[in-house]
Amino acid sequence: MSVDRDEEIIAAYAAGQDLGHIERRFGISADEIRRIVATETEIKVATDKRPSAQRPRVTPLGAAGIVLIAIGLVGPCAGGILWLAVYYLSETAYPVSSWQEGNLAVGLSGMCAGSVLTVTGVVLLLVARSQRR
Repeated sequence: MSVDRDEEIIAAYAAGQDLGHIERRFGISADEIRRIVATETEIKVATDKRPSAQRPRVTPLGAAGIVLIAIGLVGPCAGGILWLAVYYLSETAYPVSSWQEGNLAVGLSGMCAGSVLTVTGVVLLLVARSQRR
């Protein structure tokens, strides 16, 4: 069989066409179609193997980005939301009743700090990704 015909068969198979349709179109059996697809797949898998030195690794910037995202979302951002929720649900009696509207500033500051940490983490992840290429 020609290479072009094999590629057409593989493309039809990959596109999800029914084996019966491929059999009629190319005049070959389902077993032959599976053999062609398996042979081509093995060739691609064999050529895609990279030595361990070339495999992607977690870079220090990537790890720092993940840590900043986690800290930003779990720490100050969630803390600020929780602070505001307690403030409103307690009808301004808690967390610190003497601060009155200052409780809003504390909650919003926490949310802003968490957002800054999260955005910084995302930027670090993007920089780490661009350096790997």
